[in-house]
Amino acid sequence: RIILIIKQEGKDCILTLDNCKVHKAIEIESMAKFYKIKTLYTAKYSPEVHYIEYIFGALKNKIRNSSLNTKSK
Repeated sequence: RIILIIKQEGKDCILTLDNCKVHKAIEIESMAKFYKIKTLYTAKYSPEVHYIEYIFGALKNKIRNSSLNTKSK
């Protein structure tokens, strides 16, 4: 997995992560410290603060309701 962060010179940068175990790996913390990026971990079990979850939900509904769904009803 690749993390792409665009940091504007002279501006604080905050990397928001969920509490997934791999996000708390020493490599992530080391990289953030090296590039002077602050890490912010969201509360556990809080998908409502992860906007991507709304996109995934809409995509799942679209697939579920589309003709691409090959499961018999």
